[in-house]
Amino acid sequence: MLPQTLSLATVNSRTLWEDGNQWRKAVEYVRAAAVRGLQLVGVTETHWLGQGSEQVGCTPWQVLYSGRQSRSGGVALLLNGQMREALCDYALVSDRLLRARFRLASGLHLSVLLCYAPTNTPKLAAVSEQFYQLLHTEAAKLPRRDVVVAMGDFNARVGTNADGASDGVMGRFGGDRFAAVFDGRCGRFRYEPQSSAPNDNGLQLLSFAAQAGMVVANTCFQHSAAHSHTFYGVASGQGGGERRCTLDYILVSRRFMSGVRDCRVYRGFPAASDHRLLAAAFRLRLCAARGARRDVAAGPALWRLQAEPHAAAAFDAAAASRMQCAAQLAAAGDTEAAWAALCEGAMVAAHEALGSQRPPRPRDRALTAATLQLIDAKQAVWQAMQQTALTTEQRAERQRRFRSLQRAVGAAVARDEQHELARCAEVAAQHWQAGRMSQFAKQVR
Repeated sequence: MLPQTLSLATVNSRTLWEDGNQWRKAVEYVRAAAVRGLQLVGVTETHWLGQGSEQVGCTPWQVLYSGRQSRSGGVALLLNGQMREALCDYALVSDRLLRARFRLASGLHLSVLLCYAPTNTPKLAAVSEQFYQLLHTEAAKLPRRDVVVAMGDFNARVGTNADGASDGVMGRFGGDRFAAVFDGRCGRFRYEPQSSAPNDNGLQLLSFAAQAGMVVANTCFQHSAAHSHTFYGVASGQGGGERRCTLDYILVSRRFMSGVRDCRVYRGFPAASDHRLLAAAFRLRLCAARGARRDVAAGPALWRLQAEPHAAAAFDAAAASRMQCAAQLAAAGDTEAAWAALCEGAMVAAHEALGSQRPPRPRDRALTAATLQLIDAKQAVWQAMQQTALTTEQRAERQRRFRSLQRAVGAAVARDEQHELARCAEVAAQHWQAGRMSQFAKQVR
């Protein structure tokens, strides 16, 4: 189960494709997101080809991406391990739109729409109209009870809502409420409050928010200009300098806006881009989805390297045969290809030698083989009881059998737990007598 605060973010990367390698920058993004405590990061303009879901290198993060057949556009969702467990379903709609749904512990669901809208130019007006039609269609497919979050680079300027025309859709702190004024005395720009009107893309975004019952979360929290502007470009006119504005937004369902703790821009995210990271913190708790879509690849069972003595030898044997290609590439001077071959060979060898089985739960380690057999028998009887083609006598007989096995399992588990507790107490006493206080404290916990 995820912590009480859930952090989502979006950023325009300009490209995740660098020097023929699409995973280098993705790994950098994942590491930076983990440091900031982010569980989900929406990346726009990835320049990745095709669609799919893959694991990000050797990390527990998963990426859902949707692109086109050329190196342009594209969107991707980076999910950490806990978000991947809560994933119920997703749809790779187009190279500008991606939808994912996660299960909440309260029984509701969180639906995320990652968007990359066309720029606000007359030549792309028709493309922008098609994008918002598709966005309306995908939003209409979501259940009304879902916590809907639409985020990404909308290439829109929503203004400051000075006249109150957008009340209920945006707050009082629009991202474009600061104007850059050139100060000739010091030769620098300073930012002063201003009121501005939305552009064409901004009007379409506000119209979508009003029809979908959503609020622009950026505009509901007061922050400085450095923590409000998401785009930093080159300003035209006297003095040059930077042109700051807000083009990225996070929209949240109006009925769940009380669960948003904050929404602001963060600097220092490793993106060679003119956009900055926009993050929002929610008071939400997610849990593993039941019957969820599980076509994403699971990571290797690295816990077996310490738990099973023969696992390390099997991994070494499997990896040795795959390291020759990396060694040859390194000898030829192709460092990037050698590193990619090394990572891929290590992952393939780990999957072959260790598999993807999860480690056993601590409670299962205290149960004996006889107790586990009783549990399997009880589960088999329960599954047989779910069959509809049963007579009344057959169902009553299986119910008696299930209650009998349930009592036997309870007694066996209690007995095994008492034995395990006695064993732990004996080990703790040995640590105490030997003066190993740190080991004694760990055993007592």
